[in-house]
Amino acid sequence: MIKILHITSAFSEGGVDSFLLSLLPLIKDSEHEVELLVLDKNKIHLAPLLEKQGIKIHVGKYNNVRNLLNIFLIRSFLKNYDIVHVHLFPTQYFAAIAKLISWNKIKLITTEHTSHNKRRSISFIRYFEKFIYRQYDKIVCVSQKAKENLDEWINMDNKTFVIYNGINLNLFESAFPYSKLELKLPQNSKVLIMVARFFSQKDHQTLIRAMSLLPENVYLLLCGSGNKSMKQCVNLANSLTLGERVRFLGNRKDISRLIKSADIAILSTFYEGFPISLLEYMASGKPTIATDVDGVNELVKGCGILFDLQDEKQLAQTVLLLLNDKEYYKKVAINCKKRSEQFSEIIMAKKYVSIYNDLNK
Repeated sequence: MIKILHITSAFSEGGVDSFLLSLLPLIKDSEHEVELLVLDKNKIHLAPLLEKQGIKIHVGKYNNVRNLLNIFLIRSFLKNYDIVHVHLFPTQYFAAIAKLISWNKIKLITTEHTSHNKRRSISFIRYFEKFIYRQYDKIVCVSQKAKENLDEWINMDNKTFVIYNGINLNLFESAFPYSKLELKLPQNSKVLIMVARFFSQKDHQTLIRAMSLLPENVYLLLCGSGNKSMKQCVNLANSLTLGERVRFLGNRKDISRLIKSADIAILSTFYEGFPISLLEYMASGKPTIATDVDGVNELVKGCGILFDLQDEKQLAQTVLLLLNDKEYYKKVAINCKKRSEQFSEIIMAKKYVSIYNDLNK
């Protein structure tokens, strides 16, 4: 039995949190011991879902995940595990430094969850990141493009490889939709949905602008929390006099039912790794529209529909095409559903367990 600790910044919502929620119970089922350390003590809303499945959650001491004292917190955990699996910046930095200052020979693995980040626009950071990533024994990338971009940035080709994200397909296939009455929507309404936190990576505003170009019976459900970014989107919707047609639902626990209740699922974004929300849309049997950017087109091309970055007119036209052409709508929905079947969480978990076994030899 291998004792594994996953470390992440927060565990409240978002793609990485959904990833962990799927992966960790399956690692436990493989008869390895797995626990989770969450650095931000205020963002642990999903913790009870893992604890119910017998997975121990450790919570950090600090309000700010960027607090440098997290390095010493992580160092205190290293001696208790065989493998530490790290997610997200700055946790990746902290864990690498913690290993160095502890002189511990523990095996480190990280998952690169995105194909791009803002740090890569600052050339001198390249050398520091190369130093940091050298501390990891394995680097998993969630898409081929994520691997290519990372290798181009810091040339870690000998350590990087791809494991695509997976989800519980049955959860979304079998979800029971809400009625229009339950959603407080007109019976003749057509419903769009986007599931994503409100922050700089996501492009909710293009989708909201597209709504101003669509008929009055088209409604939009936006699922996800946020502060400044959400406020900007609310102001934009008000300025476009969209009124009740754009619904800000916040962080929801019934995402599978909400997706199943929609007619079309959309991801408007600036960059991604391999977004779990798209897999959830597709597994629900919904025709899926997404921005044509790295980390998205690898999944959507050939089944769903891609639109150009920040092009609300093209997005609105694509929505209208699906709503007005029943045969085309059905074809896209079927193709999306078929594509999702390749991304089972079981397949994903087996590949990660294989890595753990190799590292522990």
